[in-house]
Amino acid sequence: MGELSLQKQLQKTFQVLESVVCLWEKTLADCAGTVTVVTNLCEQYSDCKGVAVEALPVGKVLPDVQERLLYKILSELDNKLANLHDKLSAVKEEQDKFCRHHDQCVKLYKRHSSELDVYKMTDSTATWPSMSAMLEILVDSECLLFDLYNMKMHWIEQLSEEKTLNSDILAQTWSSADKDILQNLRDSLCHLTFFVQERL
Repeated sequence: MGELSLQKQLQKTFQVLESVVCLWEKTLADCAGTVTVVTNLCEQYSDCKGVAVEALPVGKVLPDVQERLLYKILSELDNKLANLHDKLSAVKEEQDKFCRHHDQCVKLYKRHSSELDVYKMTDSTATWPSMSAMLEILVDSECLLFDLYNMKMHWIEQLSEEKTLNSDILAQTWSSADKDILQNLRDSLCHLTFFVQERL
């Protein structure tokens, strides 16, 4: 009873994890264009700020032109960062759903711990990892998702609050760990394909 209950919950949890990984992949693809725009805005801001407007003819006619341009650029930058934040918030909702399913797996294991002995927890087949290994995969996956989300939010918050506008490294720092994290998650899910598809 306890073994089957845990297996079913593990199966549901990995199905949710699959949907979260797919959503991350789609969202990051959607964000790529916005990140490019943010990088361009940062370049514009840097270029505009570096111009000695007062020495130009336009500066004599419109003394506040530089201030107006910088304000316009920063306003657009804030809009783009808000857009990125909204997209990540939508992913976070699904990620939280996965965490709740993971918590339910842990609760089921603790509730049936007397029934789920070492043999049952470490027994594996040619197509299924052991339940112990699956619980470990869930812990690792949750950590990877947590890291991915926090890195993106830190990028946005740093740019929003500190106005760190080094456009040379912005795009690189945004996507620096994406490929490795998503590949690790995909590799884990690949090992669970037969288990997730099994009718329990």
